[in-house]
Amino acid sequence: MKTTAKDHILFLVALGLIFWFETLYKQPLYDYSHEFIISLQESRTPFFDFLFTWLASLGDGIVYALIFLHVLNKDGKTRGFYYLLFFIVCLAFQNITKMAYHDPRPYMTDDRIIPMKCSHEYGNPSGHSLFAAAFATFIFIDYYHSEVKKEYSTLSYSLGLFSTVSFILLMGFDRLYTSVHSIDQVLLGF
Repeated sequence: MKTTAKDHILFLVALGLIFWFETLYKQPLYDYSHEFIISLQESRTPFFDFLFTWLASLGDGIVYALIFLHVLNKDGKTRGFYYLLFFIVCLAFQNITKMAYHDPRPYMTDDRIIPMKCSHEYGNPSGHSLFAAAFATFIFIDYYHSEVKKEYSTLSYSLGLFSTVSFILLMGFDRLYTSVHSIDQVLLGF
């Protein structure tokens, strides 16, 4: 399916609406996030600490490098380059928006919040949420909706969709549980 100028315009309008809409919920959600994160801190358990620390380490980039290497090995240089290019565009978007926003992470403005893993860069948007949403959706669409017709069952499609959405939502919750992002930062990452 070829993209047209109309598709590009619609994409830019949607992106503009996302950034405009974000200004409406940003401060109320940032403020609410402090109390929510503190309540999560009070209910932490060693098992969930381990689970969410492990999940956060997946979002640090290792998973995306392994996906790229798998695609490069399985499908060749052209498809590998396609995945690498997508990764680079996401990384550029993340870094440009973090520098443009300059929004602090919750623990930078509230001493009661103690992060499980410390990062000193700006917090908006959540890079983990951005990459989880972008890459999981990208892989799902590439696999189930590419021009190459593949045979798959409804169950396979449903499990793929469920896994994609679950991974995205879990990564977003992980950012709150580990006390490194606020709700508005996770939403903008999505």
